[in-house]
Amino acid sequence: MRAFFIFIKQKHILLSLIMCIPNINTMKKIILLLSISAFLACDNVTPATPIENLTGTNVKAWKLEDYSNNGSSIFTDCLKDDVFFFYKNTNEYLWKKGNLKCDANDVDQKFTYEISEDGKILKINGTDWQIKSLSEKNLEIEASLFSGSLFNIKYVAI
Repeated sequence: MRAFFIFIKQKHILLSLIMCIPNINTMKKIILLLSISAFLACDNVTPATPIENLTGTNVKAWKLEDYSNNGSSIFTDCLKDDVFFFYKNTNEYLWKKGNLKCDANDVDQKFTYEISEDGKILKINGTDWQIKSLSEKNLEIEASLFSGSLFNIKYVAI
């Protein structure tokens, strides 16, 4: 509580000092004060955890940006309108098929997922995917499957 009052007191002193600056009109003083306040407010932002980047507060939707096998793109048109949802509280991963189907029998699919606390491994339906990058807007994962084929998937948040 004491730190809070010191912080308020420091802002009050800052306001007093700015308002006493000679030869600057009031509007410039207000702009300066707001700029400094905005800068100070940014100090309290904590970075998102890996699960928050993946799911947002409850669920986050992603679209494929690229899909490759051993460096060759296998990102077909039928995948471009699919949407992938990661649910935070249920650890479910829903693959919602778009209007353009890869196969006439394509249906939505639901999987389970786990993400490591350090944000390096994403396990989808029991398969470990190495997280190459994960941010609020982008996800890139990679796994060696099917006798050494290296699959790479890039998602973008929507």
